[in-house]
Amino acid sequence: MLGLMKDKKFRLLYFPESQSEMREIIVSRNRLVFMLTAVICFLFITMTGLGILFSTYTGDERLAELNTENGILRSKILSIGQRVKNIENEINTLHTKDSELRLVSNLPDVEDMLKDAGIGGSDFQIDYNPDLISSDADELIRSNLRNLDKLEASLSLEMQSYSELQNQINSRMNQVNYIPSICPIKVGRVTDRFGVRKSFRSWKAHTGLDIASRWGTPVYVTADGVVETATWRGGYGKSIIVDHGNGVKTLYGHLSSYHVRNGQKVKRNQKIAEVGSTGLSTGPHLHYEVRVNDICQNPELYIFFDMISYLEVR
Repeated sequence: MLGLMKDKKFRLLYFPESQSEMREIIVSRNRLVFMLTAVICFLFITMTGLGILFSTYTGDERLAELNTENGILRSKILSIGQRVKNIENEINTLHTKDSELRLVSNLPDVEDMLKDAGIGGSDFQIDYNPDLISSDADELIRSNLRNLDKLEASLSLEMQSYSELQNQINSRMNQVNYIPSICPIKVGRVTDRFGVRKSFRSWKAHTGLDIASRWGTPVYVTADGVVETATWRGGYGKSIIVDHGNGVKTLYGHLSSYHVRNGQKVKRNQKIAEVGSTGLSTGPHLHYEVRVNDICQNPELYIFFDMISYLEVR
């Protein structure tokens, strides 16, 4: 029915600028539709072609940028991996030192701590799709993650070990503070040492160390402790006994004055008295004793941190 319909025509009238007569153009409807369709198809094909060309150009440019970026990222990942290995080597060195310190401190080895803590293999999760990257890049990332996981576990273990070592060392240092370890006076000369010496008629044991010095020379306590007595004590004259705990005591005799009182807490290197010549003494000097469970010891064996060798021996 449509095919039998008469084709309609359109008449277009126009006046040319250079002529005065009116002209006309007769165009059928079918031709007009054909021309419009052709123009639209031409425009569509042209735009599609331009789009494909632009997309291809920009895609190649973006691909080049991504390849460059991937190269940089790969280089950075390799650099990070090397730094992780360096840190791992340093932690291994610390681990060795840690084991040595724990052996000296009579503490369990780090490996025992590792077993007790249950620190084992890696449990990290990959949060990306490995199909989107190459196998080399995937293995590189996985290797770095494994190393980082090990480092985290090692650091956690070393921090735990460090804390235990620090507590142990602090405890030992606290004990050391109560062990006589310095010379009680800074300037003087040794006139009589610990041991047996010959007296006027027989041999007699000398229970301490005599250090001659000027009257009024400061006398320092040789370790932390508590003043047991600060009083006159027979042949020792004015004397001080300091209790350092665990059966260790020190005695300072022939003093001219006290600077502490009974029951007072004292710290190593604290001035507690001054040199004198009280009691049975032929001249100003300090008589110094170290007693362990009331048995006199050689004081020179307890002078660690400022050796007595600088004192002149007469």
